[in-house]
Amino acid sequence: MLEKVVFPTDFSTYAQAVFECVKDLRGVGEVILVNVIDSRKYSSSSVEILTIRARAELAKLEKTLEETKVPVRSLIKVGIPSQEIVKTADEVDASVILMGARGLSLFREVLLGSTTSDVMRQSKRPILITRLKLIEKSGKVEWEKVCQDLLGKILFATDFSEPSQRALGLLKKLRANGAEEMVLVHVVDRGETEEEAGKLREAAEKELKTVEDGLHADGWHVKSIVTVGVASKEITSLADAENASLIALGACGKGLIDRLLVGSTAEAVARRADRPVLILR
Repeated sequence: MLEKVVFPTDFSTYAQAVFECVKDLRGVGEVILVNVIDSRKYSSSSVEILTIRARAELAKLEKTLEETKVPVRSLIKVGIPSQEIVKTADEVDASVILMGARGLSLFREVLLGSTTSDVMRQSKRPILITRLKLIEKSGKVEWEKVCQDLLGKILFATDFSEPSQRALGLLKKLRANGAEEMVLVHVVDRGETEEEAGKLREAAEKELKTVEDGLHADGWHVKSIVTVGVASKEITSLADAENASLIALGACGKGLIDRLLVGSTAEAVARRADRPVLILR
């Protein structure tokens, strides 16, 4: 599912650090670099100057990717960044949009940034949200990527809904990119009594075993976990405990209507997790 990766950049230090994650992806078919000049901030004369600068910066990034033998092309758009990114992803038939999320705040919420957050809510395509953390080197504060060996150990959270089944279908395609280990997780977040929660857990374990058997048949190494609690909190906690390299889940689950492109669990995980998150659609 990495045939066409759209990577939006504003050429900031942060964006340049996220770009390093693009180079780490295995089996990418093509990378489309996108720079959006915000029409709300600049006049037409400024747009011309910024376009010239953008071409030069994009050329540098293209050269870097060409050294890795990955086909690459660049696009410059003018408009509202989130809208143009979503539109561009549709135009090029992107497999995934790769964006960044800054480190955890004091309230353990990830500073997604308005553009990443808006794209996550607006796009009908998968979005891979990478992570960077601040470190100090030689008295200087720098961004460090948290995307090494991205496909090493994938934690996939499912609620057995149709969107989750579609998400798993997409995730299976990463086998061709070298992924081979998966942790299957289901969180029982219903049940008014312990007895009811226990029955739901037992049913989930049986259903998860069926999914596990199918993945084993496809050559995956699989571990299954059923737990009880608040879905987003349990997912991020288990990702830490299992040292997952990537959290993957469907954008929407049971009970959500089509016009809601991202559910509360997916959004909460994207904001709370301290590792990359892949939201599948």
